Amino acid sequence: MKIVSKTLLLFSCLSFSFFIEAKQIELQLNKSEKVDVILEGNIDDNELQGPWHNSEEKTPRYCRKIQYENNGAHPVENFLPTLNKKSYYTHESLAEQLSKEDAPLKALYKLWTTQVNITAQEDNISNDPLYILNFKGYCHQDQYVQSFIKLCSLFDVDARLIAMHGKENYDFCYQGIQWEFLDPIDDQFYLSLNNKTLVSSEEVMDDPFLALRTKTNRKMDGVDFKEAWRNLAHFEIVESYLGDNLPQTSYQSSTDKVIGFKFYPSEKIIYHANAKSFVLHTNERVVEHVLNPNARFKNANNKIDYTSPFPLREINNSTTSLISIDSKMIQPGESYLFANPNVFSTNIEIESSSAEGLIHVYSTCSNHLYPALTLGANHIDLGTANDSLINIVIDLDDSLESKTSVIDVVNQNTVFKYCTPSFELSQKNAEVQIDKVWWQISTNSEFDFIPSNFEQVESFSNTINLPNITDTFFNSDDVYYFRVKGSTNGQWNSWSAPYRFKVKKPEAVTKIDFEKLERNKFQISWDSVSDEAEYLIFASNSLDFLPSVYFDKQINSLIDGKVANEELNNNMKVITKDSSYIVDGSYAYYRIIARENGQLSVPSRLIHVYDEDLHQPRDVLQIADLNMNHSVIERTQFPQSYEMEESSILPIPNQFASWENKLFDVSSHLPSSVKPNEIVPYTPSPYLSAEIWASVKQYFLPENHPVKPKLDRMFSKRRVMLSPDTFKAAGFVRYKPGRVSHILASAHPKLQGFFFKGFPDVDLKITNDWEKLANRIRGALSIEECIKRHGYQKIFKVPKKWLYPLPANPSPPKSSKILRKNFILVAEDMRIYEHDKNNDMYKKKMTRSLMEALFVVINEEGLADSLYAFNVPFCKDGKLAFIDTEWHHRWPVNFPKFKKYFSSKMGKYWDKLVRDAAKNNELKK
Repeated sequence: MKIVSKTLLLFSCLSFSFFIEAKQIELQLNKSEKVDVILEGNIDDNELQGPWHNSEEKTPRYCRKIQYENNGAHPVENFLPTLNKKSYYTHESLAEQLSKEDAPLKALYKLWTTQVNITAQEDNISNDPLYILNFKGYCHQDQYVQSFIKLCSLFDVDARLIAMHGKENYDFCYQGIQWEFLDPIDDQFYLSLNNKTLVSSEEVMDDPFLALRTKTNRKMDGVDFKEAWRNLAHFEIVESYLGDNLPQTSYQSSTDKVIGFKFYPSEKIIYHANAKSFVLHTNERVVEHVLNPNARFKNANNKIDYTSPFPLREINNSTTSLISIDSKMIQPGESYLFANPNVFSTNIEIESSSAEGLIHVYSTCSNHLYPALTLGANHIDLGTANDSLINIVIDLDDSLESKTSVIDVVNQNTVFKYCTPSFELSQKNAEVQIDKVWWQISTNSEFDFIPSNFEQVESFSNTINLPNITDTFFNSDDVYYFRVKGSTNGQWNSWSAPYRFKVKKPEAVTKIDFEKLERNKFQISWDSVSDEAEYLIFASNSLDFLPSVYFDKQINSLIDGKVANEELNNNMKVITKDSSYIVDGSYAYYRIIARENGQLSVPSRLIHVYDEDLHQPRDVLQIADLNMNHSVIERTQFPQSYEMEESSILPIPNQFASWENKLFDVSSHLPSSVKPNEIVPYTPSPYLSAEIWASVKQYFLPENHPVKPKLDRMFSKRRVMLSPDTFKAAGFVRYKPGRVSHILASAHPKLQGFFFKGFPDVDLKITNDWEKLANRIRGALSIEECIKRHGYQKIFKVPKKWLYPLPANPSPPKSSKILRKNFILVAEDMRIYEHDKNNDMYKKKMTRSLMEALFVVINEEGLADSLYAFNVPFCKDGKLAFIDTEWHHRWPVNFPKFKKYFSSKMGKYWDKLVRDAAKNNELKK
């Protein structure tokens, strides 16, 4: 290796690395060595980028040009230099990159939305997503989402169309793990209330607060709830469905075979920030290859078989001879423009081998592949080792070296104790006029993931205050980072150093239980957050209600984007220190926020108050009319479980005239003789007789049950109960039928708090699934009555169980090997202890009084299958739950079977209870 330039500052013989500050270095390469050139940059090119990725504004470039010149005597094969490892996006390289990510789908989404601009400019250029990433950096607005879906399909990411009115949006799922709503056009996604995981459209439809708390434009100044409601209304919540997964795409990308330049002596390869003679999109860059005909024609004829690693755009003939490109003659001084954007190779023929001058070949690459300098060390990899002499010239815009951060974050404390974070800013130079600031908050110092509410562009002030709704995105004791940059005369400067901070606030209310105590009396209970905390309880009949601590209005109607009807939002019902609250069922939806030292927690999950006896006028804001020139958004009622007679409608008293409560208040003030009279929750199945339907409809899952819309979406999309395999494919965690019962029984990760049982269509032995499932419900109801009769509610419980009628469509295939099933069983999850822990508690926690009560219930109800600890397990609230209720009123009961679960001492007492009952003729037979 020979060093020609004298601008070298540091040389290491072991690693062949060079640190340079000068703009020129000349290096000798040989066949056995690869050289790593390290250039010290005084500014980060990427930090000059403004907040509007899709704007047409040109971002100034610190590195305006990098030129490589072959000053050696030999051609360099496959020459493709890279700066800071910014190489081609190939299927292989991207797959490797994604495999290292904690959240691969999130990383793929960020790559697309930050590297590819949306444009209204139509072109006929390839919509291959890897082509777009490498060579264009922009995509037409009509193809933007579809090209992203195509990219996703290359990496085992499924996409499904979601239920939206007037919009086309998708959920995405990486390797079948978790569906996530992503909107690349508006750069919109939603976080769950844990503030860590992205949610699907289903989760937004089930809890609209996730969307309402999220800024619709991440850079906008403040939160616009009107726009958030307008955006939410596009989700088809009342009549929701799930679209089918889109088919996976399989194709050969033009970027899968990367070849570098063949780089001859006296030739140059120049990366330009600006265009030469043709128009570039804001995200495109020019790569110029200056060909030396004399060097190329020494040992060959007058033809050049030319290949570029980038798509060809133009060839300029700067020689004294006529040249031919693909049989088209180009005069000296003229250019040839390529009409086809997907051309990487061409034939160039020169008429005279003795001609003087050069041939300029222009290709294009995306901004991603253009050499951007970063602050500090910049690594230039010259690619394959060759015998040659390479001269590197770098053109830097020295005037931009003053574009360092103009703002410091000067907060004294790193913990915000029981207060919403705010940030104190200081100008480094008071004479510099700062127009605007752009700030970001992230959970890591690389700022690789930023929720919508954690980013904003606003006018400069010395303090940045966050609204209450943004405070819902902070978790107590998690680490966050804040940074800010300023704009002076329309030019953005560098980011400030990251400011690390934590937030101290009450924990969110979790582990919420809902229990019916008696008719029109229910209890909501939860785990206490702390002794100092108080609880703000909010309630509404609007699924999309906002707790009034965040916004004092509820929007009821929007016409052409303007508010047509709104009302005062006053939905806080009580402030309490207790960790339980009794409600009467007037409101369908509740939410709890803990408050401690004046600071609010992240809101609890949405709490549903439901029962077959409740008539709640539930509503949500939805699109009512939408066309090109007109839109109407208004509150839409959910289907009711009751029919109301026209004669029962009474005038609304003025004091009850609020939008969300008026229907309930009408109902509650009706005389009993004209109360809603008939429960009609489901359309009768055409596959069941009217007699069977009538006999079981009393057990149907209520329309206001929180799990019903989820089941409607799931079971309307595919025939879930066709087989154990389809049951598994729908996400149920256990999918093997019981050996004796033949039943499929499982929880579902997306249906927390409930357990599901049913028989598959492929099981020909079960001919009356409705009877077997309804019998379990009758058993549960009978046990519940027994518990109440004896006053055992503090020690025993039984899960509430319902029938869910399977939709008529999709139907199972017509086959002699298929017997259609019509229902599944939905049961409350009792939060039981796992097997070993439960057995241990039977040995250690069983008392005489508890055993006596257990004996009474089993004996009276004839619970022949409740003689196993796993069928009457201990629950985390300390109670015993009778969870298997199929076998009831079956006598005699084989009581000795239960003895093995008790301690030796308590086993003897069990024997005594059985003997005494037999002696007194109290054992049922």
